[in-house]
Amino acid sequence: MPYLHKPTKPGAFPQTNMKMRRNTTPLLEDKDAIPGLLSKMPDFENIFERLSPAQVEAILDEQLATDGNAENRSNEGTRYKTKNSVDKAFDDLMTGK
Repeated sequence: MPYLHKPTKPGAFPQTNMKMRRNTTPLLEDKDAIPGLLSKMPDFENIFERLSPAQVEAILDEQLATDGNAENRSNEGTRYKTKNSVDKAFDDLMTGK
């Protein structure tokens, strides 16, 4: 619970100190059901492919170290060819129509 300390010196600011307490709750009310719950967890090693650091670095280099900026690489303009009323109103505002 926060509590406020009044300043002891002239010109000092008040300080708020907080003491944080854990509010722990059990995962399940029945502790015997926890192994059954854990046995239903999928094996993530089989679902996802683990990449080597070199493979991750190559992917990041391909995405981040390109000559074009994000706007040039984006395909939203070609994917969404139709303009909605907001786009048309913004274009009218910018062109002075």
